Amino acid sequence: MSYLKKLIGAFLLVVIVNSCTVDIFYPVDEMDPVIVVTGSFTSEEKSHLIKLEWTNGVYDYNVYNPVKGATVSITSSSESFSLTELSPGMYYTDSMAKGVVGETYTLEISHDGNTYNSLPELLKDVSDMDCAIITEGDTASLFLRGNYLVLMTADEPAGQGDYYLWDFYVNDTLFTDTIGEKIYNSDELIDGSSFNNLPIFFFDTSDVNVYDDLALEMRSISEGYYDFLLALQLEGNRGSPFDGPAANVPTNMSPGALGYFVVSDVTRSDICKLVEPFDQVLECSIGCFETMCESGIVDCETCSLIGLGGIHPDGC
Repeated sequence: MSYLKKLIGAFLLVVIVNSCTVDIFYPVDEMDPVIVVTGSFTSEEKSHLIKLEWTNGVYDYNVYNPVKGATVSITSSSESFSLTELSPGMYYTDSMAKGVVGETYTLEISHDGNTYNSLPELLKDVSDMDCAIITEGDTASLFLRGNYLVLMTADEPAGQGDYYLWDFYVNDTLFTDTIGEKIYNSDELIDGSSFNNLPIFFFDTSDVNVYDDLALEMRSISEGYYDFLLALQLEGNRGSPFDGPAANVPTNMSPGALGYFVVSDVTRSDICKLVEPFDQVLECSIGCFETMCESGIVDCETCSLIGLGGIHPDGC
């Protein structure tokens, strides 16, 4: 009997190892395509992009299906910007367009006799960054992981209801270019206080060359866009048996369209490199030096050499 059990077990193992997988396609009801909006309008003077595409079938998720020939405009109470389709589904403002803090903007799309509008989005002010630093990380830490750690210092205005998004640039190219890499947060726990050397990004040496030109960008976003990013990230990371039921990602577009049109004030700072070799620290601005000396990130000797020893916590 024992021999027979072993023989059966060996046979099953061979069957499992040599079995092949077969793609199974379940019948899914086809829905009419819906326009999906991706794009933003900011306080930067530049050519702003609004991307329009159609939704695809369940099994066509890698297919880009652009919305061609639409009429697209961004309007406020005082001005209007018409967008031009420079490539299929890619609509751009002219290079001089920019938003104004305090204005409310709406995206309007006309296509094939249908009109779609976004909800009005207020362009809220964002504080300038006092300093952005990349320094040695802590590979042993659960929270401050990575060889490099990007810190930021900036004021946070009093009054709850502010939401922020951060992006990291390497040689003027957006490094955090996917939803999973975006860092965003609200002022719920820090309202009215400073972002004082707040950890923003973590990188390994294989990801970033500290000799490259590095920059950090902070922008204001609406509560609606914050909820959109959060829902998009949650819905995109499913697969656990403990996941709740699926839900639609929120949108600020009128019925018949999906996606989100966001407006933002933007502040950007070159990143001060507080990593070996330390001669790179000389590239930091005097304002960033003051921030680092006040917080004690830079040692007394260095602060004294540039005449800022008196503001160091050690009183050098």
